[in-house]
Amino acid sequence: MINQNMNLTHSKSMAQEHEKFRLETHPFRGFLEECCEIKTTEDGDPIGNVEKSFFIEKYKEWCEQNGYRMQSTHRITADLAALGVEVKRAREGTSLVRQYVGVMML
Repeated sequence: MINQNMNLTHSKSMAQEHEKFRLETHPFRGFLEECCEIKTTEDGDPIGNVEKSFFIEKYKEWCEQNGYRMQSTHRITADLAALGVEVKRAREGTSLVRQYVGVMML
């Protein structure tokens, strides 16, 4: 609707449709909001980490449950990097695994 000042007013249904559109155009953001937390210390150091293969598997499951096509691992890593999440190798027992550092699963 348009108010007297010729501005669009915001309704609850408009906000819901906007959220639906946002998730349809970039569902990875929906996964991050629902399943993850990206945090840093006051100094900007990342908090938390998750094994990359576990993260990708959880994202794949989320996509299947919600009817979205999974984006590539390269794109996931690039999107996370834009949010300050890094990929690092870490020793787990006797093997090295890749981890996303700066993100935690909820």
